[in-house]
Amino acid sequence: MRIFRLVPGSVVVYLIVAACSAAGSSGIGSSIDGGGGSGDGGSSGGLLDAVTDPVPSASADTNQSGSRLKVKYYAGDDGSKAFVGFFDSQLKADCFFGKAADGVTRCLPGVEALLAGYYADPSCTQPVLLAAPGCAQPTYATKVDTTTCSTDYTRHVFPVASPFSGTSLYSLSGATCSGPSPTSVGALYFSVGAEIAPTSLVAGTLRTEP
Repeated sequence: MRIFRLVPGSVVVYLIVAACSAAGSSGIGSSIDGGGGSGDGGSSGGLLDAVTDPVPSASADTNQSGSRLKVKYYAGDDGSKAFVGFFDSQLKADCFFGKAADGVTRCLPGVEALLAGYYADPSCTQPVLLAAPGCAQPTYATKVDTTTCSTDYTRHVFPVASPFSGTSLYSLSGATCSGPSPTSVGALYFSVGAEIAPTSLVAGTLRTEP
């Protein structure tokens, strides 16, 4: 019989704690709103909410800047925000998460400038970037490893060095390097530097909200 006497007492304690929490929240809301929401109706509503839903659900924003990657978003005139992507403050370039050359998911710059298999040397070891006419020189470029059947392609990142001054190029198909072939009239070509070590890029882990 002692356990039945304890249960009502526990319920009373819970209701008192919930009521105090609701009253505190009501006071905070009133001070922010300039004193609105006072009266018996507000108190009873807060008590009912506290009893029926004592632990409000969290609404944390997952799009947050870090020490290096900064969030980019469109800011609407009405106060709205739309997430666009991340900006690597160290590389001074936009980046998007994908599989890097070491197999780790990282924020990769230059995914909009793809190396299409052109090279400056007969051994096909010095990549050349083909860019659309009239476009500014990109800062980084990526080479996609398409040897896998998965859509989760591996990407290699290269810094774009300077405009390519040569008049002929070599192309790589599989393991075969062929050429030379003349460059296209009016096209823009850029030389690229040595591949960036993937470990120097920010890694990321895919997570799902519980």
